[in-house]
Amino acid sequence: MKKQINVFGKLTDIVENEVEINFPLTVVELKNRLTEVYPKLKDFKYKIIINQNFVYDDNDCIESSDDISLMPPFSGG
Repeated sequence: MKKQINVFGKLTDIVENEVEINFPLTVVELKNRLTEVYPKLKDFKYKIIINQNFVYDDNDCIESSDDISLMPPFSGG
């Protein structure tokens, strides 16, 4: 199914807003799928956010109803 993904910063130059994804899948499977569709993504560091929460475990499961965002590194001051 096509899934809307929120993309921020420099990642908007690489990743389109919709990606074909089969659900359910794990975070690592999502990363692999994104790299397969967008090979340039392999050279970028980014965080995956699911339902407004940073993901820290690559084995977390993502469902079709989940909100997915990709965030580039950022710093604050």
